[in-house]
Amino acid sequence: MGSWGTDLFEDDRACDIRDFYIEQLESGRPDSVALQLTEERFRVYLEDVEDGPSMALALAVTLMKAGRIDEQWRKRGLAVIESGADIAQWERVDARLARTRRAYLAKIRTALAAEPPRPKPLSSRRNRRGCDLAAGDVLALQVNSPNETPRQVFLRVIRLLVYRLGETPIIEELAVPLRAVVSVQELAKAKARTKGHLNGAGGDGHRFVVHSSGRDNTWQAAGFEKIARKWGIYFTQVAPSKPL
Repeated sequence: MGSWGTDLFEDDRACDIRDFYIEQLESGRPDSVALQLTEERFRVYLEDVEDGPSMALALAVTLMKAGRIDEQWRKRGLAVIESGADIAQWERVDARLARTRRAYLAKIRTALAAEPPRPKPLSSRRNRRGCDLAAGDVLALQVNSPNETPRQVFLRVIRLLVYRLGETPIIEELAVPLRAVVSVQELAKAKARTKGHLNGAGGDGHRFVVHSSGRDNTWQAAGFEKIARKWGIYFTQVAPSKPL
């Protein structure tokens, strides 16, 4: 289902729909154009047999909160809730979570049935928070595991996922020998420790999505240190590799 909680927007795809629509409004596009572009861009999501109902509900709620919901989308959102299609998805996963979701949807239903709010003014000013990382950057992290010798792990930024309000780095662990000091040349030549698919929730994948929220919840605060940055085909050391 691609979600991590029972809130409608604790789902990557729902967030994509919401953020894209709001970004169209912030860029100055008329309401009708913003909606049309969103419907076209996420048509596959909205028409998906299993997850389409919850994605449609996400768009309906986005329109409602922005004060721009029309009667067609208001009815479509209510129809999703009344049909039970969204809840059926959750019941197949976890009955307890399904109950929580049901209570959440009851509040959404009340809001959709009420008089819609007035359109909210949206500033065209962007407030995107950069993460101060770029593809090719190398990070170091000291790992202290029970019953194991402390070691320094090296990770390389593969790319950045850029969103309306922020950036999410995707990183991979490098296969670097365990020693006190590692040279920039070794980091430049290092390959990923394990071959595998993108995996943001653990398992045996070798690439990870780093989520961050809040001003103090940064990769620096989590203990990562940027030690090298790639410029073209060259690596430049930006901080010493500390001995363990």
